[in-house]
Parts: sequence; structure tokens; C-alpha cells
Amino acid sequence: MRLKYKISLIMALIGMFVFTSISYIYSSYSYNEVIKDQKDHLLGNAVNTANYIEIELNEKLSITKTIGTAPIVFESLSKSNKEYQNLTDVDKNNRIQKLNNRWKKSKDDKDDFIQQYLSNQLALYLKKQQKTLPGVYGEIFITNLYGAMIATTGKLSTLAHSHKYWWKESYNDGKGKSFFDDRGFDKSVDGYVIGIVIPIKKDGNIIGILKANVNIMGSLHNITKYYSKLKHGDLQIVRTKGLVVLDKNNAPLSTTIDSNLITSLKSMKKGSKTLEDDILAYAPVELTLNSSEISFGSKPSSIDHAKGNEDEAWHTVITYGKDEALRTSTEINNMIIYVGIMITLLLLIMAYFVGKWVSMPINILSKTANRISDGEIDLRAEIQGGEEISKLAYSFNNMLEKLNETMASRDELKDEIERREKVEQDLKEKESIIIAQSQQAARGDMTVMIAHQWRQPLSVIGMGINNIMVDIDLDIVDNKILKQDMSEIMSKIQDLSQTIEDFQNSFRTDQNVEEILIEDTFNEIFKIVERTLIDNNIEISTHYNNKKISTYSRELLQVLLNIIKNSNDVFTNSNIKDKKISINIVDSLNKVTIKICDNGGGIPEDIILQIFNPYFTTKYNTNGTGLGLYLSKTIIEKHLNGTIDVYNKNDGVCFEIKLPYKIDL
Repeated sequence: MRLKYKISLIMALIGMFVFTSISYIYSSYSYNEVIKDQKDHLLGNAVNTANYIEIELNEKLSITKTIGTAPIVFESLSKSNKEYQNLTDVDKNNRIQKLNNRWKKSKDDKDDFIQQYLSNQLALYLKKQQKTLPGVYGEIFITNLYGAMIATTGKLSTLAHSHKYWWKESYNDGKGKSFFDDRGFDKSVDGYVIGIVIPIKKDGNIIGILKANVNIMGSLHNITKYYSKLKHGDLQIVRTKGLVVLDKNNAPLSTTIDSNLITSLKSMKKGSKTLEDDILAYAPVELTLNSSEISFGSKPSSIDHAKGNEDEAWHTVITYGKDEALRTSTEINNMIIYVGIMITLLLLIMAYFVGKWVSMPINILSKTANRISDGEIDLRAEIQGGEEISKLAYSFNNMLEKLNETMASRDELKDEIERREKVEQDLKEKESIIIAQSQQAARGDMTVMIAHQWRQPLSVIGMGINNIMVDIDLDIVDNKILKQDMSEIMSKIQDLSQTIEDFQNSFRTDQNVEEILIEDTFNEIFKIVERTLIDNNIEISTHYNNKKISTYSRELLQVLLNIIKNSNDVFTNSNIKDKKISINIVDSLNKVTIKICDNGGGIPEDIILQIFNPYFTTKYNTNGTGLGLYLSKTIIEKHLNGTIDVYNKNDGVCFEIKLPYKIDL
């Protein structure tokens, strides 16, 4: 075979091998990466949607709790309980049973006996709540301490309720607990109903039970409708045993999910998996997991509802077709194949001409190459005639050896400079991305903290306004009490305004060096996390040195706040009883040392040296970013001219920060 054809064939084979290898590697890599990215994205969507559902349920619970705080509720229950409290248990049961029998026998809602429960002052108050939120509430009724109904918005099947599962769950042996009665479809409101049951307490003791049947379907439809706009898979709300509460295509409780997913739901954890044709992600609605304060469930086959919840939780399940997920990757693969074919054809053409050129007689070129190897490197000659290719290879090898001796060092230096510039540029870009991601996470944390600080004042304002409206409706307004209520509402509004001002001051973005007391910085932090620390029963001990330092105060606040928040997160996910955070500021030579320690169990020694690395996190169950401590170390060392170290001490961990009293600009 002639040389030019050999070269053409070799180049074609090499091109085909390289093209095939690249196509296969890219196809496998892109498939795995797309599936992984889609699973992570869908899991984030499932968790977020579960949080939205939990917010809706909590909102309904908060509103229902407010109904039970009106004075008319306490007055009516106290009066009813007094009628029973001196009776023996036998007499109580006989009296309630007698009233219950009379209630069930009466079929006419206009019966005077029925009307005393439908039209008393408390019943009128409950009906007013129905009108205030039209389409939300079905039946609302209240029983006394002994399970006897004292007021209702509609004719129920029974008057006695202490034997019912939802009453027992809420009474909770006298300790009290909120209970979500996942009833399913309810004929009374022709919709999907959640029964919200709350114990009514006075001076810490249960005096009655309130139950409100809430039509939840509107809220759930809004969530599924919003998600469908994202066009990223199909959302379903599912019970643990697989019955679908809601999706966009079927009636509630009429379908079930794939049996392969039920085992995963029973773990009560979030996760994702890949099936033959679909990618799935799922997450539990945390509020529906039974706790010491809230229970969720029901009993099936009740008289007035069907397909009740057998102590199951709710989960969000998102299904996304593989074909849709891989669409972009497939299009790129097809483009690579097309480009590869074109490149292969081009290589064949080029290989033919290269082979033809290489195989030309090279006697003249050989002599010219020898002269080049002697130092005449600018000399060129035309190729004419025909000789053996070995002469060309020998001559050019001699030439290249000498040229490489003079050119190698320059080329190596140029390559090294370019490599280092590229590495430096890559590091700058990565650091910018990490800082941006950390700032985005911090904004999310700030929103959560503001919401936490606002929750209690807003609840007090809502209760006060509701009580005033009830007094007006019942024509029992007392000007002195009204003035007190309005004064308390104005006080809480001022608290909300002060909260916003505190957060604005704490998260200023100015970059000026300020002379500050570190004690003042911690006081700003405690305003931000005060409600969270109180709710988690965390004790703070401090020891300050009362000396001022000059530094970037806003960046220092960000670092200290992140460390305090990390300790709070550890306590939130632990069973530690005496939760403590200690803060000590001491002098050391020309620097000030800030020590922040907790008793949260410490950090495992095998990972303690990694916690300042970007994207390293132990908060896999709470969506931690792994950027907080990395950014904190960057701020302390690069911006504040200090150092930060971490070590375990006794039963917890300590962060030690050393800063100069005056920063070098």
C-alpha cells in the first residue's frame, strides 16, 4: 500500500476512535450528571412544597386557636363545667347519655332542645367565625371538660363526644394536645376536610375541647396549581400508605402511588430515586409527623366521612419523566455525533493530501534540513523529486533536537505563566461564586429569623383584635378594657417596627472601619436571635473586657452571628437539657481573643479540620450549604487581619478568634 494511503487510513482510524470514545464518555457522563442534578432539584422542590403545606396547616391551626381565646368561650365553659363538677362519675355519665339520646332522637333543627345549642351566645359567636372566613370552616363546635357539647354551628350526629378518638387525642389524659383529624371527604361541606381539634385551657388546666372542620382543598389546590406552572414534573400529596390526597388529574383519595415508593415513604424521611421511566423525589410534611404537641391522623369508615387517615403522615411526591429530563442532553449527544461525522470526513480529506505531500520525493528537503540543523533556521526550500521518507525523518530529527534545546525553556516558561494565570483566575471566580452563594443563604436565614421574631407579636395583635370584634358583636364593650387592648396592640406594633430597625442596622452593607466595643456587636446579635434562643431554652453567659477595637464591624457581626447560629442549630437537633453558650473576651499581647463555646457535644475529630472547607457540611437533613464557616474564615483572615481556630473542649466545641486592636488598612 502506498504511503499516502497508509497515512490516510491511520488518521481516519485514529479520528474514528477518538470520536467514538469521546461520544461514549460524554454520553455516560452527561446521563449520570443529568439524573443526579434532576434528583437534587426535585428533592429541593419536594422539601419546599412540604414546607408550604406545613405553613398552610399551621395557619389554619393558629386561626382556630384564636377562636378559642374569646371571653365568651371561657365564660360558657366555666358555667357548663360547674353544672357537672359536683356530680359523681355515674351521675355525669347518666346525664350526658340522657341528653345524647334526646339529641339523636330529635330530627327537627327547630326543636327548642336543639336550638339551645344552635342559638346560644357561644353558638352565635362560632357562626360569626364561619362568616368571617367564608368557605373555610364547616362545622365548629365546643364540648365541656366532660365531652358534652355546649354549642355548635350545625346539627351533629351526637351530643356526647368524650368517647371519640379525636376528643381523647386532644384531651391527652389532661395534658392537652392539638390534633389534626384527617377526615377525608366530608358530606357536610362537600369537600376534603381536616378537623382541627384544640384543648381550651384556663390557668393551665383544660376546661373544654374545640373542634373545627376546615375545608383544606382550596389551599392544597393553590399549591399544586402553583407547582404546575413550574413545568418541572407532577406534584402529588400522598398519605404514607400510598393513597393520593391530591394531584392535578384525579379526585381526592381515588388513586394510589406506585407500590415501590410506599416503603420509602414509611421511613418518614426525604429522598429521591430513579425508576424505569421516571425520576421521583419525596419529602414528609413535618407537621404531620406526630409530636408531643401535635398529632395527625384519623380513623377510617366513620359515619360522616370516608377513607379516613389511619395514623398516616402526609408526603409530597414529585414525578418527572426521564425523557423530559434528558431532552437537552440527548440533543447535545446528537449534535456531537453530527459534528463527529463531519470532522471524520474532513480528516479523511486532510489525511489524503497530507499523505500525498509527505510521500513526495524529499532529496532537496533533506539537504535543506541539514543546513537548518547547522544553524540556518530561517532557510526554506521547495519539495521536488522523489526519495525515501527515511531521509526526511533523519534530517528533521537532527533539526528539531537543536531547535528544542534553544526553544524549550522559553516555551516552558510561557506555558507555566499561562497555567498560573489560569489557576489564579479560576480561584477568583470560584471564591466569588462561593461568597455569592453564602450571602444568598444568609438572606434566607435572615428572613426566617425576622419571621420568628414577628410571630408572637402578630399572634397577640390578632387575638386582641378578634376579642374586640367579639365584644362589639355581642354588645359587651367595656371602654376600659378596650383601651387596654388597644394599648397592648400599639405596643406590639412598636415592637414589630423596632425589630425591622434592629435588623436593618445589623445587616448594613457599608465597609467602613469603626471603633466599637465587641460587647455591643454581641448585643446586636442577641436582638436578632433572641426569640430563637428563648424558644430553644439556651442559656448565654458572657464575660467582656470593655476595650474598643477598630475593625469592619459589619463583617465581624456576620462571623459571630454565624457561629452563634451554628450552636443553635446543634441544640435544635439534640436532646441536651442544659443548653449553654459561653462568650469570653480577653486580652492577649496586642490582640483581643474572642472565645465562643457551647456544650452541644463537639465535632468529631476526624472532620474537625475540614469544617472551614467550602461546601463541607454536616447539616444534610436541614439543607446546610457548607459555606458559612468557609466565609467566616475568609473574612477573619483576609479582611480583618486575624485568625480563627476550632477545638473540642469538655462536652462541646470552642471557636477562638484573635483580632488586632487596630486593623492595618
